[in-house]
Amino acid sequence: MSMMDQPRQGWPGAIRLLHWMSAVMILTMLAVGTIMVRVDDTGIRFDLYQSHKAFGIVVLSVTVLRLLVRLMLAPRGPSVPDPRWQSYAASAAHVALYLLVVAVALSGWTMASATPLPIPTSVFGLFNLPAIVPRDLSTYTLAKTWHGWLTKALLAVILLHVAAALKHHLLDRDTVLTRMIRGGT
Repeated sequence: MSMMDQPRQGWPGAIRLLHWMSAVMILTMLAVGTIMVRVDDTGIRFDLYQSHKAFGIVVLSVTVLRLLVRLMLAPRGPSVPDPRWQSYAASAAHVALYLLVVAVALSGWTMASATPLPIPTSVFGLFNLPAIVPRDLSTYTLAKTWHGWLTKALLAVILLHVAAALKHHLLDRDTVLTRMIRGGT
């Protein structure tokens, strides 16, 4: 039996690293997104918006990478013998997290593309992000509305995810959280 055929226990280091990198980036994006719309100084606000858009593309890229790595390296089978409904809920929450991260990033990219302001989105000075839709105020407004709602939904699912991890750790006293922190079974 090859290593790829064996059931895996614990989360591989690559998945754990990408998980925690994503967590830090997404929480930072949520904070910066909240702050940038409240800043009065236009220069600082512009820089925050540009950074937010550039990091949004990084988050989107890392999410796609996470999906690919998870498909290749994820452990097989449940991490603990949960009731079936908990396994289904966990799977649904993970699917929702991935879908919402991608949807938030794409709605933000749509906003940046559709804005009537002719300001390119520079990705850390390396290249300008191409537009995915033409400039159009109604598309921009719709994308902005969706971006806001999707971000709120993402935050809700993140809070649910954290609450579930803490429930497993503090109440069930199982290894779900520690497996994502330090690996192992």
